[in-house]
Amino acid sequence: HVDETGASVTELFFFARDPSTTSAVYQLWKTDGTTVGTVQLTNSPSTLWPIDNTADVNGTFFFTTGSRDALWKSDGTPAGTMLVKDFSAPFLTAQVSEFTAIDDILYFRVNTVEHGYELWRSDGTEAGTFMVRDIWPGADSSGPLGLTNINGALYFNANDGVHGEELWRSDGSFEGTVMLADLTNGSSAGSNPTQITAVGATIFVVATSDEFGTELYGWTSNTPPIADAGRPYTVVEGSTVVLDAGNSTDVDLPNDTLNYEWDLDGDGVYGETGADALYGDEGGVTPDFDASSLDGPLSVTVSLRVTDSFGEADVTTTTIGVVNLAPIISLDTSPLTLVEGSVTSRLISAYDVGPDAVFVTASVGVILDNGNGTWTWTFAAEDDLPTTTVAIVANDDDGDSTQAEFSLTVLNADPVITSSSVSVSDGSSLVSIQIGFADAGLLDQHTVTVDWGDGTSSAYSPATNPQAAQHDYESGGVYTIQTVVTDDDGGEASSQATTSITGTRINEGVLQIVGTDEDDHVLISSLLGRINVTASFVPGWLHTQSFDVSTVERIEIYLGAGDDMAVVTPNVIQSVLANGGTGNDMLLGGRGDDVLLGGDGDDFLNGGPGNDLLIGGLGRDRIIGNRGGDIVIGGYTVHDGNNEALLAMSAEWSSTRSYLSRVENLQGTNLNVAEFGDRLNQEFYLVPDGPSQTVFDDSERDQLIGNGGRDWYFAKIDDTDLDLSDSLAGLEDDELLELIQ
Repeated sequence: HVDETGASVTELFFFARDPSTTSAVYQLWKTDGTTVGTVQLTNSPSTLWPIDNTADVNGTFFFTTGSRDALWKSDGTPAGTMLVKDFSAPFLTAQVSEFTAIDDILYFRVNTVEHGYELWRSDGTEAGTFMVRDIWPGADSSGPLGLTNINGALYFNANDGVHGEELWRSDGSFEGTVMLADLTNGSSAGSNPTQITAVGATIFVVATSDEFGTELYGWTSNTPPIADAGRPYTVVEGSTVVLDAGNSTDVDLPNDTLNYEWDLDGDGVYGETGADALYGDEGGVTPDFDASSLDGPLSVTVSLRVTDSFGEADVTTTTIGVVNLAPIISLDTSPLTLVEGSVTSRLISAYDVGPDAVFVTASVGVILDNGNGTWTWTFAAEDDLPTTTVAIVANDDDGDSTQAEFSLTVLNADPVITSSSVSVSDGSSLVSIQIGFADAGLLDQHTVTVDWGDGTSSAYSPATNPQAAQHDYESGGVYTIQTVVTDDDGGEASSQATTSITGTRINEGVLQIVGTDEDDHVLISSLLGRINVTASFVPGWLHTQSFDVSTVERIEIYLGAGDDMAVVTPNVIQSVLANGGTGNDMLLGGRGDDVLLGGDGDDFLNGGPGNDLLIGGLGRDRIIGNRGGDIVIGGYTVHDGNNEALLAMSAEWSSTRSYLSRVENLQGTNLNVAEFGDRLNQEFYLVPDGPSQTVFDDSERDQLIGNGGRDWYFAKIDDTDLDLSDSLAGLEDDELLELIQ
């Protein structure tokens, strides 16, 4: 005996009694229309009465037993047939009924002790089975009847205890369960709508109103909109992002109008504009969210409310991730090359598009905050530095940073010698020097090396500043002292000084004779292959030293202060360079091509038979060229202390070129390119006037006598003051006189 059945998509569910037994209860069965496919699902639940409430919700069979005290479900298997929720209670008939399916949800009414008959819903789980709304609050019943699915919304008759029985609608939520109309204007009797149905977008009911009585009433069907605020958004701090509610829907469109309102600042107020809208105006489908005042990283939740023309609304939220942006930095990043001792700087601009504080650091150098959004990078180059990358980093208080780089190279600066002094202890061969130096590289260490000019040297490392040094020479002579200051990077500075030690020596073929500051008398002669030097300051027997003539190529005599006399006998063929120094001196040259300098004082110079260069110097001098073609100068020249220049000019004057060619070469006026290019005087010239003047008058009356040979005179002739005018003797027609200006 089959009584009531419930339909499924693929199977038929039914309650049946087994006639082969004497049991009066019904069990749940299913069939696919075949004998084999007709099976009993479970012995429980069982009922003495046929069932009359069933619903298929997307393949799940919901049902009640005959007592209607519990909600059951089945998926067509014994294991999937189970109790969803038991509503039974003492002295209570639950009366689970009015099954209506919308999407995956079963709506029904049930009577409970706490709420009476109210609207419930179930997703097939006990936790998902709950009351939608207590329409008549408390234990009284709203008695929902006529549950009808129209376009995905639930319409039904219910009484809220105030308006009586009226037409209600629900979307399955507490807020979405509302009364549509009060046809009796608050009467507790209500309009008692029945036969709820829809044609197109119009809902029809039979209801009783105060104005028209019992009639057919219609409402335009309205489905609340579904708000969609769009994806989770991302915006960089300091900028804006466009929000988009364009995916919000309403099934009633285009016969409905939607209003879009946002709450962007989280104050619970929708649709603000102007000053109240902290992050931008809050209306429209695509408002701009302004993150200029926000400090990322940050997540902001914004709300969207979409309201239709019936006043029904849907609210949703979305998030906006505010991404922190690293500071923006600007500076000159071109390679920078400095020299030790210099100081440089570069201006840095940096800012953050958000409200972050910015601070700047540097891997090399010092950073100064100027307080106006700029910083100054300064670097003092105290030492050399190989090419290094300088990283300038702008940091914000969120830990993000931006880095700019440039290369920095500091070149070594050579030390500089700032002072140099040489002194000789009276009457001794002990020489003291003191060298002062400076270095822009403040961290450099230095070594001072002194080459004493006699084959020995001294080194001081690390050197003091100034560095003092002493050396005792073993023999007299003229020594060139070379001092070199070297820093620890290989940079160096050098100075050279000449010191004279009383005595004699041969240095690279030059016989050097150095006198004292007293009145020295020196006799140089040649006999039997020997050069003999006799002088009061020469030690040994008869104060004479003898040298092998083959070792002597030239003789140099330095007499210093005092009224000195130096005589070179005619049998000495080597060229002589003699400097009388200060004092009234007498210098007599030998047979060679000599250079005689009287120096300060009233001197007597006699050149001898060679082609000599005779320079009187300061004082009232008497100069005799003697035999040979001589250069006779009454005053002085810029070359007087420069042996290299004097010897070069002497070599040119003693050359085999013609008289005029030699003169022009020594004046620098020879137009013969070959001869001038082959000159021996290098860049040393004798010029008595003009901007390149090298020969000057001493403002004393000198006597110049050429004697034999073709001589070249340099003299001051002043017809207005004979005391300042030099006198000349022996000037021949073929000889040249240069007038000193």
